[in-house]
Amino acid sequence: MNDDLFLYRSWENNFRLIQVGLFFLPFDLLSIIKRAVKVISQADWIIIFISLAISTLMHFTGLTKIIDHTILATSGIALLTILIPLAIILVEKYRDFKILDNAVVLDYVTEAKFILIYIAFIFLPLTIWKSDIPNWILLALWAFGSIKVCLIMVKAYQWIKGDRFNYRLEYLKTV
Repeated sequence: MNDDLFLYRSWENNFRLIQVGLFFLPFDLLSIIKRAVKVISQADWIIIFISLAISTLMHFTGLTKIIDHTILATSGIALLTILIPLAIILVEKYRDFKILDNAVVLDYVTEAKFILIYIAFIFLPLTIWKSDIPNWILLALWAFGSIKVCLIMVKAYQWIKGDRFNYRLEYLKTV
């Protein structure tokens, strides 16, 4: 009998711990969101606004019902296939400022920390396209990822064409 009472009380204590944890979970999520908002730059907020505006406009004009997710997936794959040769060219070794150039290319030009997140923004909404989530929200996520990858390609092109000193100076200002 004592074993049953012990099991019941330990289960009851664990349940209380779970309740307390679930109570503090929204506060934890709120602190995570606050940290994420601090990381997002002003340019990213503009891109988020533009992608939401495009998707909302497409939703109200009825274009989200016409757009098939395979078209969006194909364009995402096209962006990645263009990005691969750019990455190969960026990896080549430069003679003048080798260590600085590697840091600038990884941190500032290609945004290597976030590239997988941008790719996820392109392809994850397409995997749940047929779900109950409104397509304009998924289209906004896709547009954000696509715009960010396009901006990375523009930065990479400018770096390859020789506009390295401006990028070096901008990177050194952030360090």
